[in-house]
Order: sequence, then C-alpha cells, then structure tokens
Amino acid sequence: MLAGLSSGEAVWDWDLGADALFLSPGFREHLGLPVEGGAVCPRDWFGRVHPDDLQWLEATLRPRHDEGGRRFIIEHRVRNGRGDWTWLLVRGSAIAGSDGSVTRVIGTAADITERKEAEEKLRISEERLALAAAATNDGLYDWDLRTDRIYYAPRWWALIGLLPEEEANGPEEWLNRVHPEDLIWLQATLDAQMSAGGKPFQIEYRIQHGRGGWRWMLCRGIAVMDASGEPVRLVGSQSDITDRKVAEEQLRMSEERYALASQGANDGLWDWRVQEGEVYYSPRWSDMLGLPGGEWVGTMEDWFALVHASDLPGLRAAFELHLSGRLDHLEHEVRIRHDSGAELWVLIRGVAIRDALGDAIRMAGSMTDITARKRAEQQILFDAFHDGLTGLPNRSLLMDRIGQTIDRRRRPDDPPCAVILFDLDHFKTVNDSLGPNVGDEVLRILAKRLEDQRRAGDTIARVSADEFGVLMDGVVDVKAAMTAALRLSSAIAEPIRLPGMRGRGWLDGVHGW
Repeated sequence: MLAGLSSGEAVWDWDLGADALFLSPGFREHLGLPVEGGAVCPRDWFGRVHPDDLQWLEATLRPRHDEGGRRFIIEHRVRNGRGDWTWLLVRGSAIAGSDGSVTRVIGTAADITERKEAEEKLRISEERLALAAAATNDGLYDWDLRTDRIYYAPRWWALIGLLPEEEANGPEEWLNRVHPEDLIWLQATLDAQMSAGGKPFQIEYRIQHGRGGWRWMLCRGIAVMDASGEPVRLVGSQSDITDRKVAEEQLRMSEERYALASQGANDGLWDWRVQEGEVYYSPRWSDMLGLPGGEWVGTMEDWFALVHASDLPGLRAAFELHLSGRLDHLEHEVRIRHDSGAELWVLIRGVAIRDALGDAIRMAGSMTDITARKRAEQQILFDAFHDGLTGLPNRSLLMDRIGQTIDRRRRPDDPPCAVILFDLDHFKTVNDSLGPNVGDEVLRILAKRLEDQRRAGDTIARVSADEFGVLMDGVVDVKAAMTAALRLSSAIAEPIRLPGMRGRGWLDGVHGW
C-alpha cells in the first residue's frame, strides 16, 4: 500500500473491526471527495456506487471471517464529482489477523471508463451488425488471413442448408462448395482484395446446398488492413438471392419470348407512360414508318402528327374511350404517313394498366402494317362492282346507282334521269373470225370512247358481253337524252382498225333505248 501511495495510485484500506476506511488521494478524486479531506467511512464509497452494482460490491468486499488471503476483482460504477458515472476496476485481498480471522480488506482501484465505453460501443456495433444481418437474412464470415481460418456465423451455414461445425473453419469449407463455373471468378475477386486497399466488393455465385441443388449467393466484403497497409482480415456477408435470380431468368425468357413473338408477328411495339406523357417506340415501329434511329422515346402527339387528318378524330376517340374504361381494349385502323411520303394502313391495338382507383397509368400495345390487306379488300370491293375487262362499273353497280337516283327524286319538279342501253350488233362475228383477244380489245376501245364522252356525274357500265348502259342524271327532257344517245353512238361508231383484217372493219347496228 505504501508503494501505491508513493506512486499516486488509487488505493484503499478498510479496517473491518473499526469500520474505518482509508482512501488515497487518487481514490478520493474518483469519488469526487476532497483530496486532502479527513477520515471517511465505507458509506462515503458505497453511497456513490451505482444501484445496479452495489449489492455485488458489498458482497465481494465483505468476506467471511475464515476467508483470509482471498483475492478478488470486481468492476463497478461510482458517481464522480462532475455528476457522471466512472467505471472502476477494484482489485483486493482479505487480510487475516493473528487469530486467523479476517480483519482488513485492502486493494487498488483503476479508472476503466474509457475501456468500458469502448466495449459498449463495440457491443452496440456488434448488436447492430447482428440485427442488420438478421433483418437482411445475411450470413456473416470473418477470414483471418494470417492464420487462414474463417469464422462462419450460424446463419452462414443455415443459408447452405448445413448445421454449424466448430472444427470446420477453413476456406475449403466455402470454396469447395462453389459451382465450378463460378469458382475462378470468386477466387479472383477474393485474391484481388489483397491489393485493393480496403475497398468493398461484391460478387454473385452459385454454391451447393446441403439438400442438393445450387443456390445463388450475393457475397459482399471488405479487407481490413493493418498499420502498414497489409490485409489481415476479410470480413463480410452473403445472402441468398436464388429467388431473385430465378425471377430474373423467368423475366429474361418472357421478354425473349415476347421479342420473338413480336418479330414473328412483324408488329411495332409502343409503351405509353400516361402520367409522364412519354411513349416508347420499338425499332420495328420506327422501321415500319421509315423513321431512322431505331427505338426512341417521344410523345403521343409525335405519333398523331403522322396520322391521316381524316382518321385522327376517330383514333383520338378510340383512345379516350379505352382510357375512360368504356372500351375493354383499343383496336382501331387508320392511315399513317410513311417517311417517304407514301400512305400506309395500320391496325393499332392496346390495353391500359390501371391503379387501385381504376385510373390508367400506363398503356401498351402494337401497330401492325395492314396496307396489303386493305388494298386486297379495296380490290375485292372494286372487282365486285366493276367489269374486269374494261374497268367500267358492272350491272350491279349500275342498278344500285339507278336506285339511288330514283330515291333522290321525290318531288315532281326534280330534274329527270335517263338510262341509255347500247347493243353491239355482229360482235359474235368479230370474236369468231378474229378471236376473243381481238374481241376483248374492241370492247376496251369502245369502253374508253364512252368514258371519254361521259359527263361528270353520269355512270357508264358494261351490263353484259356486248351491251353497255349509261345513267344520265339531271337531263332536261327526252330530247336532251336523245341528243346524248346520238353523241355516244357516234363515238362508238367511229372505225376501228382491227389486226388481221384488210382495210377497215366497221361495227354497225348500234341501238340505244
């Protein structure tokens, strides 16, 4: 104790018989007592002890009478002169008297507050790490590079379907389970940390599960360097990302199937984010319209600007009906301008994605080039009402227009109409003597002559093999109709030079009714 006093250490001496306590100046300073004060008693010490520590301190410092020579160490908190708590490490020994019973307890005290604060910070840090690892479902590892031993947390083992093994603490427990195709990359990543200067890393790889099969892991870590900059530890975690990788693969396959289906269908795709106003146009969409640049992002107005003016109101209405929920899906045909100036027919399809309130937040669909189909439909419609040889309206179209003309004339003072029929006499002779090709050419020439003489609004039709009909709308009277008939008959009565005949061939006997 005298050595302690001379060195200024915090020492204490408790006389159990007299219940007198000696505290060195250093100890008094720990308790916030005057350094040069008078005598003190045990309650001057115990009264400043933290309530949680008092019971253990008193039990330790009050040995039984037969415990002479017993040594002890205890840590406890005391209130210092600033009102804060100071952690003290107390070492002591029970001293026996001449009769062998304990008469004194002496020892030293050291301020360990900084150590305890550091331990508490470390505990909190480790607790945070453990909670974070539990929350993220990560398995922790700590690789001592000097001993080449690795600590694997219980969760690390659980992720690969195994129970923790105390003796299994080598790198081979980890690396031997890694998929051969991924092992070289994992080893290269770990080796690179030796010279990475403490930079974090992460890598994805497959590892064999204890119940068979492969699990995808995301490994993160960082090298811990010593004072000289040499790596001494590699610490980190790994988490199971198998579900994510499976989902990514399924998404990739789905997108691949969709891309193949789109290519097979030869459709242009579009994706409209309604709230942002942005529209994604696929490369095929651009190619279809001859636009350069492949895929691009624009607006709906960029699209609508290309639509034929006559078709645009209907397209806008179709979009509005679907966005408002009055149509289950969008399907509309319009004409659209190609970059070359040509006009295309396209079929636009789409469907909206809605939020919980039913409002459209996104709409996606396709655009299909139906120009060939529309032209075929128009040709079929034209052929149904026109003569294939001359291109003139046929009997059906003539009768339809006659009916429409008659329906329009409901009042007595409406101008009348007239129908004139022309029959080509001896046309069969032309076919039999010169062949059907020459006969067809005669019909085309005569049809052209009649078409050239036609007034605007009149209809000239081929009604049978050698008959033509003319519907004249708005004639003044019968005389005007007869004048028109003579004019048309004169046109077709002009001589026609026919191949295979000498001189000129004449068609006569044309009659009009």
